Amino acid sequence: MNRDLTFRMLVFILSITQFISPIFSSFNDNQSTNKFDPPITPAGYTFAVWGIITLLGLCYGIYQLIPNRSVADLHQKVAIRISIVYFLFSVWLFAASRDWLWFTVAVFVIMFGLLFKLFQIIQNNRQKLTLTDKILLEGQIGIYLGWSTVAIFANTASALAYYDLFTVGNTGIFIQATLLILALLNGIYGISKTNGNLFLAATILWAFIGIFVGLKQNSNTEMLQLVVVSAIVVFITYLAFIKLKLTRS
Repeated sequence: MNRDLTFRMLVFILSITQFISPIFSSFNDNQSTNKFDPPITPAGYTFAVWGIITLLGLCYGIYQLIPNRSVADLHQKVAIRISIVYFLFSVWLFAASRDWLWFTVAVFVIMFGLLFKLFQIIQNNRQKLTLTDKILLEGQIGIYLGWSTVAIFANTASALAYYDLFTVGNTGIFIQATLLILALLNGIYGISKTNGNLFLAATILWAFIGIFVGLKQNSNTEMLQLVVVSAIVVFITYLAFIKLKLTRS
């Protein structure tokens, strides 16, 4: 078995493990992983995005086994990193189901870094992508990265809440507002580096809207609601600016 085929098989196998791993944990698409969730945890329905991500991953794992000369080099370039991401998803899920929350934050940060690099590679080779590649590869990684862009900060808030650190009173509000602003800045950086990619942007908005809905379900969150609404407005405005700039260039 040559090296390229070995990597393709690895992607395929790990895409299956990523897809089925939620079955063997306490996590599912309609709930978060931690019973001590802080107010800025996205509403339960937003976690359905994991179902989309893992399904696209499984479909890509099968698809990339099919020989295609036009994108074969791209599939080879992303194989190792995407395999690690698939593996780390299962690790993250295992840790989250056992409330090892600081470990999950570390895993999520590593996943984010890998996803960002993957998306850069994909964007640099975008002219080669077939429609199927745009859906299964660009779409998958764009959604994955978009969710991770915000989720690493929500995950950090969950870790702080679990260990009862800086989560109550004005200090808790300030810390959570700061995490929301950092998530916004992370999202702005992401779309600025990808020409406002819509897979990425739409998922970031999905996460922020989910946080707003989650806040509405909790009392005494008016200040955080204002921060989220402001973040959404700023993000959409900057996205529109990027798209307008592209149309004029």
